[in-house]
Amino acid sequence: MRHSYAKEKFAAAVETMANSTGDIKSRLWGAFLIFHTLTEKDFPDELKEYWNSIYNDLTREEPSYDKNGEVTEGKVQNTLKVIDETKCAEIARKITELNAFLK
Repeated sequence: MRHSYAKEKFAAAVETMANSTGDIKSRLWGAFLIFHTLTEKDFPDELKEYWNSIYNDLTREEPSYDKNGEVTEGKVQNTLKVIDETKCAEIARKITELNAFLK
């Protein structure tokens, strides 16, 4: 399978969301840490838009910087602070669906 790397990452992300303790935001953070290395090129053409939707949902907010210009919290961390549980559940569902589509 040409896109086996993406499949491997998304399978692990779904496993993490299902088996981790904590609220949905912390489980999404754990899933993101697994698949954050992926880019659009890791997906077949018909799933690129789906991937972009998930990525964009998780990176809506800008990072925070300290006085020296160093990032103190990234886009995903800041996004997870402001989105509600309904949006989190929607993103988790999209991650699960994309995993199924990659089979």
